[in-house]
Amino acid sequence: MNTMTWPELMPWAVLMVTFVLVVGAVVLLASWWRRQFGAESRAQRQRLAAFVRNNAVGGGDDLLLKTTGGNPNSAWLAPLQQLPGYERLADLLMRTQSTQSPLGFLGLVLVLWLGGLLLTLVLFKLSLQACVLVAFGLAALPWLFHLRKDQRQRRKFEELFPEALDYLSRALRAGQGLSSGLSMVGQEFADPIGREFKKTVDEINFGLPFADALANMGHRVKSPDLDFFVVAIVIQRETGGNLAELLGGLAQTVRERIKLAGKIRIISAEGRFSGVVLGALPFILGGTLTLLNPKYMDSLWGTPEGLRIVSIGLFMMLLGGLWLWKIVQVKV
Repeated sequence: MNTMTWPELMPWAVLMVTFVLVVGAVVLLASWWRRQFGAESRAQRQRLAAFVRNNAVGGGDDLLLKTTGGNPNSAWLAPLQQLPGYERLADLLMRTQSTQSPLGFLGLVLVLWLGGLLLTLVLFKLSLQACVLVAFGLAALPWLFHLRKDQRQRRKFEELFPEALDYLSRALRAGQGLSSGLSMVGQEFADPIGREFKKTVDEINFGLPFADALANMGHRVKSPDLDFFVVAIVIQRETGGNLAELLGGLAQTVRERIKLAGKIRIISAEGRFSGVVLGALPFILGGTLTLLNPKYMDSLWGTPEGLRIVSIGLFMMLLGGLWLWKIVQVKV
């Protein structure tokens, strides 16, 4: 068995040391960012801003800046926050109740990318192009996890939402006020319904305008059913009318929409399953053959022609996956 000499090991040692240093720097930076700009810190600043804005006698914003000392890091944070997709990432982490900041999340993605690249180079000794593809696959896992979690939470919210509307309608018929009814929904219903309604009631109690608090809930959940609810409440408060009857009708409409969406999911299940199988099969076969017989796959991973074939295949698979996804996505 041939052993690698020190000159041959030197590049790998440098890569591993660099990897460890980068991971340590990212962890320290993410920890600092979480303390300064984490979800809990942002929530405290928002509550304080709402309280000062509505209770201070003039100059509320100036008073807030004086009491908090401003944000000395805004000068170098501003370019980062202007990056494309930064706000979407922050909204995604907020909707999934993640304790990570956007910077910490990006640091995790970077660590997975570098770790996947180094491990595949050292352990499997694949070509650099193949290792880069594997690294990108590992880096995509946190995104897929949060997107899937966001989808599950939204679906659970929409399943419980008609019951919450009926409960709120009955509370209004019993003589409760709208704010009191929202508070009762937050106390009686499980998450994510209860959590979101509690946040909305807290914002209202801290002095945020009613319409703005409802709009914030719609921004957090990203559900069309909740958007209908917010619009209905805002219009009713401006024009008047029987709110209890309006909410009862909205609950029935949402139920019918959920039933129709369920039927569509059942009908399109075969197409979605076919897309998953067809998309995963090449990767499963390619990975299995690479592990069992690496030399057999060298012509695919280690030659320009093979890499060109892989690139064309991945591009065509991407187009096919998008086509299948577009077919099975039917808006209700």
